[in-house]
Amino acid sequence: MSTATFHRLVALLGYVSCLAASPAFAQMGPIQPVLVTDGKVEYPHKRPDIEDASVPVEVHVAKDGTVTNVVVSETSGNLEADAVAVGFMRDRKFMPGLNAKGEPAASVVKVIVNLYKRDGRKVARVVVKPPPVAQEKLRLKTLMCADFIWEIDRMDQAGVRDMSLEVMPYTSARMYM
Repeated sequence: MSTATFHRLVALLGYVSCLAASPAFAQMGPIQPVLVTDGKVEYPHKRPDIEDASVPVEVHVAKDGTVTNVVVSETSGNLEADAVAVGFMRDRKFMPGLNAKGEPAASVVKVIVNLYKRDGRKVARVVVKPPPVAQEKLRLKTLMCADFIWEIDRMDQAGVRDMSLEVMPYTSARMYM
């Protein structure tokens, strides 16, 4: 076998092994927690008759995805609405955030809880804010195609059926471009 043929064979073997290994070595963190939605976009709930409100809160999520604390980061101006938003988020479940090694980690995620009426029903909609741009930029510099697929699979595991409300995959794709 010639040296050129041997080098081509080694290069081909290396290429194939990288393709096979890339999903296993997909960069998995750090990444913020994902709200488990079970396919829901809006959640009915019982709340007092208050004006429509948007309440930004910080949700502290444990390694197992349970909510350990909820803090109003900016009051809506209506203390009753703020309290409803905090109580509502305490009842949510998350897929835990992951550290740089891909291990579950306690983390804080910022969300906006929108409280309003739709067709006479009182509903809440949660919008998860993306992580800080500088943090996300660092993470995106190491992404591979397998990472994007992994992020979408993670959303699917959380029951997310409407990706238009999910900021993370959209932001990742736009920043990657």
